Amino acid sequence: EHRLANFTGAMLRHHHHKSTKYMAQWIEAKNRNKDEKPA
Repeated sequence: EHRLANFTGAMLRHHHHKSTKYMAQWIEAKNRNKDEKPA
């Protein structure tokens, strides 16, 4: 049971890290587009 909990935690951490990285890239791209266009 303990090993299963560790595995689940590792999977959740991995998925969270991946989605956070994706969000960072998306925000970066959004900000870049905003800077290129005149307000």
